[in-house]
Amino acid sequence: MPKRPNPELIDDENPEWTDADFSRARPAAEVLPELFGAKRQASEALHTMWANAPAEDLTPEIEQMIDEQVQAIRAQRRGQAAT
Repeated sequence: MPKRPNPELIDDENPEWTDADFSRARPAAEVLPELFGAKRQASEALHTMWANAPAEDLTPEIEQMIDEQVQAIRAQRRGQAAT
């Protein structure tokens, strides 16, 4: 017998994506310049999220996590495995 979905976890405002939704989806690098203007690059828009965080909110653990993510992204762009 199939498992019934939990009614509390069903989100009518944000339903699961269909195949049509996935076929219309575009990468953030294409969409963000349209939203923020041609002068502002997608990477800047994504970076702003962390750049505007108050310094007192950035604990050493969070700073380390961000640094590791940046290193992993840079290594991936170079075609290398992250260390």
